[in-house]
Parts: sequence; structure tokens; C-alpha cells
Amino acid sequence: MLYVYGIMFLVISAIELMAFRLVKRRWNQKKWWSTASPIWIVVTISIWVCFSLSIYNYEDWTVRLPGFVALLSMVFFVNFFPKLILATFQVLDDFRYSFQFAAKKITKSDKTIPRATFLNY
Repeated sequence: MLYVYGIMFLVISAIELMAFRLVKRRWNQKKWWSTASPIWIVVTISIWVCFSLSIYNYEDWTVRLPGFVALLSMVFFVNFFPKLILATFQVLDDFRYSFQFAAKKITKSDKTIPRATFLNY
């Protein structure tokens, strides 16, 4: 069971990192980002801890606190699905940039490669 938690942690960490990278790249120049960034991280870690505790104590809590387990699960997944979409766009943009970078190296072009995505226009 511990291996399942480890794999789940790695997959969710990668998704969270990619979503954070995309949002940070888009909003990093704004004044409010220095406040929003730590809030994003604290809320994400709090949701992870609560969801992990509910999974760890699932058998006991579903009998004693079924509404609480349902609430924690809903909060996690409602927060997770938009981040999954953001992470998908970040990975696609990384692939696009890598292919452009490889093409630039192969053709020995001196043109700069724009890092902005279609989401930023």
C-alpha cells in the first residue's frame, strides 16, 4: 500500500509542478504574484495533507465521518482537475519548445525561439 501512495504522490507532484510552472510563467510579472504564490502552495499542501489523511484513515472515517471524507475528496478532485488541464498545456508547450529548439540546432538558425504559448495571447 505504501508503494501506491508513493506512486500517487509522484504523479500528483508532477501535475502540481507543471500547473504551477504554467501559472507562474503567465503571472510572474504582476505585483500580486508574490502574495498569490505562497497562498497557492499553502492551500495545495493543506489539501494534500487532508486528502492523504482521509485515504489513510478511510475505513474508520467512512463509518464515523462519511460526510467529512466526501468533503475532503470533493475538495481534492475539484482542485485537481483544473490543475490537470493546466499541466497538460504546460507539457504540450514544453514539447513544442523542445521541438523548436531541436529544429533550431539542426538547421543552425540564429532566430530566437519565443517562449510564450497560445494561452498568453
